[in-house]
Amino acid sequence: MKRVPVILLIFSLFAPLATAGEEARGQEFVVNILPSPSNLNPQRISTTNEAQIALALFEGLLTYHPSTLGPMPGVARKWEWNKDYTRITFYLRENARFSDGTPITAAHFRESWLYLIAHNLPYASLLDVITGARALREGKGSPEEVGIVAKDPHTLVLTLTNPAPYILKFLPHTAFAPVASGMDLSRTWAPSRDLVGNGPYRILKVEKDRLVLEKNPQYWDQESVKIPRLVITSYDDPERVMRLFNGDAIHWVADGYDLSLLNNRKALVLNPLFATTFYFFNASTPPFDDPRVRRALALLVPWDELRSSDRYFFPTSHLVPQIPGYPEVAGITEPDEETALSLLQEAGFPEGKGLPVITCYAVEGGQEEIDILTRLWRERLGLQVQVKAFTSMQAYFNAMEKAPSFHLASITWVGDFPDPLTFLSLWESGGSLNYARFSSPEYDELLREANTTQGKERYSLLARAEEFLISESAVILPIAHSPALNLVDLDWIGGWYPNPLDIHPFHTLEFLPTELGPGVVRSEERGGIPQRLLFLTRSRKE
Repeated sequence: MKRVPVILLIFSLFAPLATAGEEARGQEFVVNILPSPSNLNPQRISTTNEAQIALALFEGLLTYHPSTLGPMPGVARKWEWNKDYTRITFYLRENARFSDGTPITAAHFRESWLYLIAHNLPYASLLDVITGARALREGKGSPEEVGIVAKDPHTLVLTLTNPAPYILKFLPHTAFAPVASGMDLSRTWAPSRDLVGNGPYRILKVEKDRLVLEKNPQYWDQESVKIPRLVITSYDDPERVMRLFNGDAIHWVADGYDLSLLNNRKALVLNPLFATTFYFFNASTPPFDDPRVRRALALLVPWDELRSSDRYFFPTSHLVPQIPGYPEVAGITEPDEETALSLLQEAGFPEGKGLPVITCYAVEGGQEEIDILTRLWRERLGLQVQVKAFTSMQAYFNAMEKAPSFHLASITWVGDFPDPLTFLSLWESGGSLNYARFSSPEYDELLREANTTQGKERYSLLARAEEFLISESAVILPIAHSPALNLVDLDWIGGWYPNPLDIHPFHTLEFLPTELGPGVVRSEERGGIPQRLLFLTRSRKE
């Protein structure tokens, strides 16, 4: 057998990879996101993964700053408040167009938002602060009474029920993007070239496990979009994903990783996420509509074991993650059998007698945690617990929304905007995201009062509302705050910033110049990955 010179062998192995990388560099950005998107209707998106993809296809009046997440001009070039923050006027760009070339007008926003409100779709209740919006959402008003006015094709005026400067925080969400006439909002949208959006990219090809997007030539700021093509893969094979990432064929791994196979440790980006995992009771189903029953069960949970630091990075007893200036909230942190039994006696269920079989909804893989949560209920009260597992998040959400026969369910909620209201609005009576069907005039009044104030006073009232939820009514059982974990080499990729919402606008991304020459490959940096990170290696974002 002939021996190949070592230097020649090394060059022959690495040169093709470098050439392929150089050809793709600057032209195509590849990200692996799981699961593959099944819905891209911006008004009906329910998962963070679909929301991330939607950022490439849609843009609202405002968009996110990639680092701070503060509101930046989007379709609106500027906005103005009146003196008491009860009316805001948005001035739209005259060169804003949908991907089919149709000019975007203030009427598109008005009609899109009225549909969202009238059909009480997810996120509709955030617009309750607009006059007449809640009445329309609840079927008690008309579109003409809603304070959304298209003054002219490029001027949109919102009239609010009370001062609400915080609305600028949630308007970048794609649920509030304009929808082109002719797009059917009554259903979900599978990825298709026929999808008409207004974002920096449009769909070019739909393939198995691959969605290819190209720069949208109609986008108002298309000259600033530096990467011509996006490829969104959905490879559910960690070995394949890591091989492609290590070889620079995937540039960002949001899901589907195996950290034990990571070559470049510098590419591991871990940061706190504005998210909380919690269980919640269905407060519309007796006897769990009684706060005494809910609180009694919450006081019969082995919290130290359930919230163990061996299981979670950031175990917690409260709902809202830490925000500067937001008060510390007292939650339930330990069992109290004496108080629990007293509450059950008072509610008419002595020693738990008469309580029904508890039906718990879960996504496949959550059985162990449910066993810990309910162990004392079974051992001390003799309760029976049945678990109904779902194979997908979409099926899980659909079941909670359309067939509310559960007593207990869990969710990891990632905030949609950096404010406590993104968590607390979930529990407002009649809210469009109130899966618990919780209703409390006292709680609603706390939110209403908080949203008529600003600064420390507002945060204090919101904290009081949170304490009411988790301690007094016990409709929520907080478990942990979540970390965001991504693989992306920030020495090579610009415009990508770790942030609390794990939201990364695609139009700011770019390939950075590198000092490495053709054929030069970075050395491997194996080892040193913490065990708890390896535990997350096949986790899925919800």
